[in-house]
Amino acid sequence: MPCYPCNHCNKCGIFSLKLELTCSSCGEPVKPGAAACPSCHEPYLHNMRRGAIGKPQGASDYYTAQEALRANGESRAL
Repeated sequence: MPCYPCNHCNKCGIFSLKLELTCSSCGEPVKPGAAACPSCHEPYLHNMRRGAIGKPQGASDYYTAQEALRANGESRAL
């Protein structure tokens, strides 16, 4: 399916991507809004490791949902 200039509708799902961040000291996931790791109490500043990037588990994008509808013989806009 062609991609057109973006108007930020998020139908492609790109704005729903999730980046996994972990503490470099203990490996626990980074808690949003916290300044330090609750497990090892090390500050997060310059102490994070980037993991995989992708869609949150169970999320699907607009085009995947549309293709699934077409495969079932349905044609409706989401």
